[in-house]
Amino acid sequence: SVVSLSCAGGCVNVIDPYTLEHRPGMKKDCGNIARICDSLDEIGVLLSHCIPNDVPADIYPVHALEAIVSNTSKHVLIGPDNVSNLRKMIQLGAACVGGTEEFKKRPIFSASICPTSPLVLAQNVCEMIVEGARQGVGLFIVPMALAGAISPATVAGTLVSTNAEILGSIILAQLTAKGAPCIYANLSTIMDMKTGVAAVGAPELARVAAGTTRLAKYYGLPCLAGAAMSDSKIPDAQAAYESALSIMLTALAGANLVFGMGGLDHLLTFDYAKLIMDSELERMVINILGGIEVSDESVALDVIHKVGPAGEYLTQQHTYDHMRDFSQNKLFDRRTRDGWNEQGAKDLTERAYEKARYIIENHQPKPLPEGAATAMQNITAEYEAELGIGQS
Repeated sequence: SVVSLSCAGGCVNVIDPYTLEHRPGMKKDCGNIARICDSLDEIGVLLSHCIPNDVPADIYPVHALEAIVSNTSKHVLIGPDNVSNLRKMIQLGAACVGGTEEFKKRPIFSASICPTSPLVLAQNVCEMIVEGARQGVGLFIVPMALAGAISPATVAGTLVSTNAEILGSIILAQLTAKGAPCIYANLSTIMDMKTGVAAVGAPELARVAAGTTRLAKYYGLPCLAGAAMSDSKIPDAQAAYESALSIMLTALAGANLVFGMGGLDHLLTFDYAKLIMDSELERMVINILGGIEVSDESVALDVIHKVGPAGEYLTQQHTYDHMRDFSQNKLFDRRTRDGWNEQGAKDLTERAYEKARYIIENHQPKPLPEGAATAMQNITAEYEAELGIGQS
């Protein structure tokens, strides 16, 4: 079954939850989305969900991490982009947990490492792998190949190619520090031959994710697979169909981590409502993965005999004992039409945006240790001064 779920990562744009405007992502979005993820039980870890376009581009991961850890106590998966950023991000993490040695014992983030398909580990990637392994930062290796463009034009061929990229990265980490924590991941899909874009809602993405999961299990490695994403531009029926297909297949394959919640528009846009809806979808997937228990208690022959033909089960103790086992929706609607009308006849997307706004305004994440916020702000400001840049 799915151990944990995560949001989409690296989106350039967002759909504003208040104005519904499609706009560039900002540092405030990094914090707001992290706050929502912090409140959702279905999400165990966070990807760095959007790129903050209102900070210096060269060091945006540092700003993003500062905003995220200020709004969640959950583990964060984030791409440093270069070794200089990674070192500053380790300083941010250390400020939140009481120092460098404490950070090595309990790192609060893991670094996303992206090989360059086909079959290249660029110098900056190698530097990040080596530094991360030395500093005890978890590494999740995630190729982003496009079948037919930078990987073979078949799912099997793409798995072979990206598998080599992942294993090469893991071997470098282990040569640097034996036992360095690594996650086998993949976000490869097809290049749509009509448009030239990465088709993250395509069924091939789900097949790659399932194949990735089985390969990781073969190697005995924890795996993270991309799913729950859509090529649709808004959280509509297309987004629902594509997300449900990929997350269900990936979950059935047995992935440890599934990421992609909230991702739209070829993973260029993050949508707050979709994040909420995908969380509801995940609870349904987890219920399905539970299968059918077969035991004396669940088969309930004694209750069936007791009730007999034309009886009823509502008043039976067995029903009382198991009624909380039934799925319960938090957002999807099971009311009568009259009840739905009485509550404003709002569709699912409207209710999801409302819930997103409520969480942003009301959820209180676990506070940072005293002085941590100021320390992170100082580290970020000093880093900008070192590089001779200023926040735009």
